Amino acid sequence: MNISKLAFVVAVCLSEMLISISVAQQVGERVAIMVNGDAKIRDKIVDQIYAGEVHKVIAVDGNWCALEDVGGWVPVRNVMQLETAKKQFDQRILKNRDDWDAYATRGLILFEMDELTQAFTDLNNALRLMPTNATLWNNRGRVLKAQGKLPLAVGDFRKAIELNPKYAYAFFNLALVQYGMNNFKESIGNYDKAIQLDQKEVWFYVNRGHAKHAAGDSDGALADYAAAEKINPRVPEILVGRSNVYLTLNKFDEALVAAARAVAVDKKDAAALNSLGWVKYKQKDYDGAIKALSEAIRIAPALPLAYTNRGVVYNDMKQYDNALKDLNRSIGLQQDVAIVYVNRGNVFLNTGEFAKAKEDFEKGLKLSADIAETNGGLAWLLAVCPDEKFRDGKRAVELARRSCEITEWKVGNYLDTFAAANAEAGNFEDAVKYAKESLEYASNDEKEKFQARLNSFENQKAYRSEHSK
Repeated sequence: MNISKLAFVVAVCLSEMLISISVAQQVGERVAIMVNGDAKIRDKIVDQIYAGEVHKVIAVDGNWCALEDVGGWVPVRNVMQLETAKKQFDQRILKNRDDWDAYATRGLILFEMDELTQAFTDLNNALRLMPTNATLWNNRGRVLKAQGKLPLAVGDFRKAIELNPKYAYAFFNLALVQYGMNNFKESIGNYDKAIQLDQKEVWFYVNRGHAKHAAGDSDGALADYAAAEKINPRVPEILVGRSNVYLTLNKFDEALVAAARAVAVDKKDAAALNSLGWVKYKQKDYDGAIKALSEAIRIAPALPLAYTNRGVVYNDMKQYDNALKDLNRSIGLQQDVAIVYVNRGNVFLNTGEFAKAKEDFEKGLKLSADIAETNGGLAWLLAVCPDEKFRDGKRAVELARRSCEITEWKVGNYLDTFAAANAEAGNFEDAVKYAKESLEYASNDEKEKFQARLNSFENQKAYRSEHSK
C-alpha cells in the first residue's frame, strides 16, 4: 500500500453521512476517499482505503473506479472531487464545531490541495479535541514537513511514536525528515524500526536505500532496492535509486540500464526521465541528456531538479544563456537548494562574471555549509580565479579541506581542488601530494586535466582557470 496513503490514515467514522456523493467520472481527476472501505478484485478484498486519502482516477467501469496507488477497484460512491469534498466537510464543521474527525479529514484534503496553512489549522483543531490521537500528530507533522519546518515536524512525529510505539509510519515519517536534515545515521535507525514493524511496505526499503546511499553504504542501498523490488517490481523510484548508486560507483553502463528500465516501467515518470538524462550526461551523450530532461520538464514543468540538471548539461555544452535560463527557473521554483547556486556560480565563472560567481558560491555555502559541493565550489573560485582580487588562498585551503573531509578524502575532484588551493597559498609540496592523490580517484575524463595541474604544481606554478573544470 502506498505510503502517501498510509501516512495520513485517520480513524474516522463517516457512516452517518447521508448527503449524496458527487462521483468523479473522469480519468485523471484527483478525488478524495469519503469513507473507510475495501478495494476489491472480483469480490476479493485486496486493499484498504481510508477517509481523507487523495488519489488520481485511472479507470472507470460502471459503478467502480480504479485509483492510482490502490490495488483493486473502489465503489464510485465512495469518492468525491476535492473541492466538493472540502465543501461537504465545511458543512459538517458548521453544524458541529467539535467534530474532530471532520477537521482531521478536511485537513488532509487541504494538504493535498497545497493549502498548508489551512490544513495546519484544521489539524490543530482536531488535536485540540483529540490530543492523544497518534495519527493526528503524525498528520500534522507531515504538514509541518511540507512547510519546511523540519524541527517542529520531528517533534510531532516523536509525539506520535510516544503515543503509539508500534506506529510504523510515524517512524517512517520521522526518518524522512531526518534524511532531509542530513542526519543519515538517525534516519536509517528509524527506517529500521519501521521495517521491523512492517516488513511488507515497499517504500520503507526504498527510502532506507536512499539514506544508506547518502551515508556511503552502496552495498546496503543496493540490497534495500533489491528487497523493495521483490515486493513491487513496478516502482520506478527503485530503479532510479539503483541507477544513482551505480553512478556513484562510476558504473555508467549499469546506471544506464537501471534508468532505462525505470522509464520503461512508466514513460510518464518525470523522475525516471530525469535520472535517464543525468546518466546520459555522465556518459557525455549531451543530446540524449537534453532530450530526456526536456521530456521530464514537459511532463512535470515544475520539477526543479530537471531544470537544474539540464542547466548543467547546457553549461558543459557552452550554451551559457540556456544554462542560466534553466538554473534561474530552478531557483524560482525552489529558492533554498544550495547546489543550484553552485551550478549557476560555475556558469558565471565560465562567462567571466566572477562577482556573480562568488555571490552564488557564498549563497550556496550559507544555505548548506555541510556538503562538499558548496565548500568545493567556492574553494575552486578562490584558488584559481584569473582575477586576483577574487583569490584567497588561505580560505580556499580551509574550504577545500572541508570538502575532502566530508567525502572522506576519496573524491578526485575535491582532492584536485585542495591541491589547487594549496598551490595558490604557496604550499606547493602539499599541492603536489594531493594532486597525485586526486589521480588515484579520477575518472577517465578527469585524468588529463588533473595531470596537467600536477605538472604545473611540480613547476611551482599555481593554476589559473579560463573555463570550468
